[in-house]
Amino acid sequence: MKYIKRSFLEGRQFTTLEDLNGQLEQWLSSEANMRIHGTTRVEPLVRYQEEMGYLSPYQPVAVPLAPNEKRKVSWDSHISFKQVMYSVPPEVVNREVEVIVEGEVLRVRYEEKDLVCHAIAPSGSPPVTLESHMLAARHLRKKQAKSQKKGCHFEQVADITISAALKVYEDLLTRSAS
Repeated sequence: MKYIKRSFLEGRQFTTLEDLNGQLEQWLSSEANMRIHGTTRVEPLVRYQEEMGYLSPYQPVAVPLAPNEKRKVSWDSHISFKQVMYSVPPEVVNREVEVIVEGEVLRVRYEEKDLVCHAIAPSGSPPVTLESHMLAARHLRKKQAKSQKKGCHFEQVADITISAALKVYEDLLTRSAS
């Protein structure tokens, strides 16, 4: 690539991809393939013709897919994948989800159900958050806050405990005074 950049592309002007390809073909046939290669000391075209008999046709090779990975959903309805945070529905907060990479797409599943698909962002990108996940998380937090108001708060429990303890002391004082 360095040879092509420095010897062909540098300073060259072209108007279309077809124009560039035409210039490249001309350069290959008149210069690049006709020169004596610095390492092999043979013209590249001659070397290619010598090796043609040893080359075999292209055979597609099945590349195994990366195994599915597990991620724990954080309190803010996000998972981390390759240094980027991706949103998931808030219903799976603190649960483990399955992360599947399919080309440039990140698919998230929970209990055999697809939750969301995100385009994979470059490493170090800002969080990828769907508005629907953000709104659902906000709604869920409000709902939890309402249910906590109906239930017993820590402060209330502490007050009850202190009051009960004081009652015991009051009873002891009353008995000892009589």
